[in-house]
Amino acid sequence: MEVLQVLVALGADKEAKDAAGATPLHQAAANGHVEAVKALVALGADIDAQTEDGETPLEASVRFNHHAAAQVLKALQRPIRMKKKTVTKVAPTQEAIDEAERMAKLL
Repeated sequence: MEVLQVLVALGADKEAKDAAGATPLHQAAANGHVEAVKALVALGADIDAQTEDGETPLEASVRFNHHAAAQVLKALQRPIRMKKKTVTKVAPTQEAIDEAERMAKLL
């Protein structure tokens, strides 16, 4: 998404928040714009950003049934280190994604 690259290069704030605290990444994820999600993350957008209600972009994509965007964000989650063990950070919606994948296989 070259347009996003140009906008950020010209000073657009990729972490700007609306009245609800949603960032451009939240909006892209909630609307299923997978290429915009990838571009924003490549430009350094925070995948763990939270709205005023505590919703992450991953949770927004699941809430609006945009599973392709959810899969992109899920794949981009960074492992976190705790007491010499590597743990993958899992959002509360991980169970919902797993359940949707199981149901899709049944169909």
